[in-house]
Amino acid sequence: MKSPYFYSWKGGYKLFILLYPQGNSEVEGTHLSIFIYASSHGELDQILSKSILNCKVEVALLSQQEDKENNVGNFNDLSLNDMRDGMGFPRFFPLKELENSPYLENDTIFIQVTCTKD
Repeated sequence: MKSPYFYSWKGGYKLFILLYPQGNSEVEGTHLSIFIYASSHGELDQILSKSILNCKVEVALLSQQEDKENNVGNFNDLSLNDMRDGMGFPRFFPLKELENSPYLENDTIFIQVTCTKD
């Protein structure tokens, strides 16, 4: 499943998420997999650095229960080429734990991506 495009920050990189609800490749059927990609057609690519993003990218599976914590994974100092190839978490969350977790409610999960400039 591909997310709508979003920007890392105002005037930043055009990104999207690929979500594999049943996992991908070697973890198919066992884990929720999440990957972040930079679009190859960002409107501001000509003026943005092509090397290091110099930011922290955090991916969170949000809890739908107030007293529970979010499940978080993050990356630091990613290159734009890394992001174009896709960076992510094949084993983001085990499927057998998802059904009875605070993250899944009414067949819905919420994913938040936060990009923080260094």
